[in-house]
Amino acid sequence: MTYYTVGRSYEYKIMNEYRNLGYYVIRSAGSHGLFDLVAFNENEIIFICCRKGRKWKESDLTAIKNSVKIPSNARILLCEKTNDGERKHIIYKPL
Repeated sequence: MTYYTVGRSYEYKIMNEYRNLGYYVIRSAGSHGLFDLVAFNENEIIFICCRKGRKWKESDLTAIKNSVKIPSNARILLCEKTNDGERKHIIYKPL
């Protein structure tokens, strides 16, 4: 498997999780944008970054938070799957 196919399969896993929760999900193929997935329903928007094989660094989190203006009904979710397990970090959520 290539890095692309490994990453894509993880993105599809996360995408299906949110579809099963009732969200519409859009995938940005090839990681050409800041976010890999955008999940939304009538109440909220979730911008999702997926990473398989490496952990998020604090500098990654800061760069993402500072790079875009997030709508008040949105949150940013970072997903990572490493040998240590799977983690999901919400790095922005409105009050």
